[in-house]
Amino acid sequence: MKKSHPLIKLKLCLLLALLSLGTHADIIKDGTICAYDKSICIKGVLMVDDASGLAILKGRVKKTTRPGYLRITLHGYEKKRIRKAYLQGRLEGKYSEIVHLKNSASHSSDAKWKIIRVEYLPL
Repeated sequence: MKKSHPLIKLKLCLLLALLSLGTHADIIKDGTICAYDKSICIKGVLMVDDASGLAILKGRVKKTTRPGYLRITLHGYEKKRIRKAYLQGRLEGKYSEIVHLKNSASHSSDAKWKIIRVEYLPL
């Protein structure tokens, strides 16, 4: 019987370990998300977790002028279907304010998510 190469065993073990962790799609990873008019910018991570079906935004306010309501529209493209998800919440509008928003998205691991719109409506 032929022995398998140790490097192949290592690659297989790493692949199985990664698969067991669950999957998520990073839409923005350690980047900046800004409204179209630059009224707010948030530095952080925006992802869709396939296991829980949640869209999650974690970050800090980098730039804004006043309190307001943040709304992010996401589209998930899967074959011929478009899935929609919204992240929304009220912000105080302070520099370095912690932002942690989550909302239901989809349990589909095949969808490719994109940011369609970032809106900030001052109060």
